[in-house]
Amino acid sequence: MGKPPEHLSPSRLIALRTVSGVWKDGAYANIALNRELNKSRLPEIERRFVTEMVYGAVRAGLVLDRLLARFTVRPPAKIPAVILYILRLGLYQMFFLDKIPVAAVCNEAVKQARKFGHEGTAKFVNGILRAAARWKDSAGLEAEPELAEALVRRHPDWLFAHWTRQIGEEGARAICLINNLPAPVCLRVNTLKTNAAALGEILRAEGVDTTPSLWCPEGLVAERVPPLAALDSFRRGLYQAQDESSMLVAPYLNVRPGQTVLDLCAAPGGKTVHIAQLMQNKGEIIASDIYEHKLALINENAQRMGIAIIKTVRRDASAVNPEWFLAADRVLVDAPCSGLGVLRRRPDLRWRRQETDLKKFPPLQAAILRTAARYVRPGGKLLYSTCTTEPAENFALVKNFLAENDCFEPVKIRHPREPATLDCLQLWPHIDKTDGFFICVLRRK
Repeated sequence: MGKPPEHLSPSRLIALRTVSGVWKDGAYANIALNRELNKSRLPEIERRFVTEMVYGAVRAGLVLDRLLARFTVRPPAKIPAVILYILRLGLYQMFFLDKIPVAAVCNEAVKQARKFGHEGTAKFVNGILRAAARWKDSAGLEAEPELAEALVRRHPDWLFAHWTRQIGEEGARAICLINNLPAPVCLRVNTLKTNAAALGEILRAEGVDTTPSLWCPEGLVAERVPPLAALDSFRRGLYQAQDESSMLVAPYLNVRPGQTVLDLCAAPGGKTVHIAQLMQNKGEIIASDIYEHKLALINENAQRMGIAIIKTVRRDASAVNPEWFLAADRVLVDAPCSGLGVLRRRPDLRWRRQETDLKKFPPLQAAILRTAARYVRPGGKLLYSTCTTEPAENFALVKNFLAENDCFEPVKIRHPREPATLDCLQLWPHIDKTDGFFICVLRRK
């Protein structure tokens, strides 16, 4: 008789499947993780362990391969993908999760390597992880300060250098450090159905503790949130998951009930629904996006939240639609961007984005902004926002637009937490402890 099958840790198997989807198939880490956790029956403590492993390993990304190179001359491309992912997860646990015994890390990795490979790959994984453990115990990392610093930053070298040129080395390191922390779960209250105080009580009864947002009166910051889809309060449409900086966008449009609003890059629809709330669900919002499946998300979200004034349309935001000329009281352009302000929430993006990508976005953003301007009626407002900190996508782009369009002028906006009045608002993760967001409001004269 053969040996009985080995018992593999369910949580570590889920972590392996999730990172495989991210690293091999290009899945978004948050979506892939939620999908796997929703299919599982793991207890809460195990769910948190899986979340830490997945997000942590994805944040560390290619830095783990630099660590791996200390213990094997075999390049990552020559290692079978699933074995490479097992090694990355093992190294992450060993170097970043101090409470996990080394023996447990090695034993579970070896069992996975045996299941998805063969005895030879199991010995290969065991040898590398045991060598890494000995090297760590002998303070080997102290002799390699560059590798040690890379493990602290966990960002591509080009990106750290890019930020260093912009805001100095201290600021660049601070952004890296905050991007490596778990992102808070922020909820925006659906004011059509409840208010922040009442929702806080409802969530507390469901086992979710919250504190009021310091940025938005309609916001709550939650701790240890179970899957939202499992909560009755979520299914009833009492709130929307949304970062605090993103919650600021819709109020700056200063909409009123009965107006016509165009949201040109609307998916997945969080800001669209927020605008509808501020309009008291009266008027018309046309939400456009280039992808049909993303429009379905907007409709699904609006239905759950009890919104009836949103009409979705599939359109390329840079393509001119004469039917909309001078037709809108308000136009929102939440433009596609490099996303460098949301790397805390999108840990996979830091390794997918390349320095050459930064040149691709401003031309597209400028084209969308020029097109959007044609839809604003006299006296109407155009709000341009991004989730990046890149000046070329933000301040410089708006400056160039105003130089070419003298029929628009900037609208002064108040800082949400300070007495300052600004032409544009730029939030930084390391300073404001939010996503890095840019917001600018323009008025057609």
